[in-house]
Amino acid sequence: MPGDDPAALVAYTQDYEPIEIAGGIPDAERVFSMQVSPDGTRLAALVATAQGNRAVVLPIIRASDGTPDELGEPVSVTQLTGGGIDIAWLDSATLGIVAEDEAGIVIVQQRVGGPATYLSSESSIVAIAAGSQSTIARLLSENGTLFIRRGSTWQPAATGIDVLATQLGAPRS
Repeated sequence: MPGDDPAALVAYTQDYEPIEIAGGIPDAERVFSMQVSPDGTRLAALVATAQGNRAVVLPIIRASDGTPDELGEPVSVTQLTGGGIDIAWLDSATLGIVAEDEAGIVIVQQRVGGPATYLSSESSIVAIAAGSQSTIARLLSENGTLFIRRGSTWQPAATGIDVLATQLGAPRS
């Protein structure tokens, strides 16, 4: 999806065939970031709307063969005071959000339908992904430094990283 055209949402089959998703993300004027939930039933997105910037979750409505057809109505899970940068599912019910606020970059750990936890962050964070059992999230800075949370601070864990990704499940053979 082009960030400035939330109606132009396209999914792809395993054979890389495009599937247009009718209507895209309703009420969104811009999409900063989005990610499908680990179980494939919901889409989380950071969007700009007429009511401000927010994180929303939308159900993915599928045809009888499992192909995505459209998205359901968005449910706002948190309001952002600034622009959205990145969003990721940290587990089946928790979103990790990188956003801007008046103080700089903030990391939000948001339970869907529950409270949020706000964490301080390095100033150059551009991506978030689910972590491991020892740390709920991993962060990537614009210069390629990977950060993990230890205690109450984010600690550098590696450098030279180009892409921050999470593998869920096992590839098909």
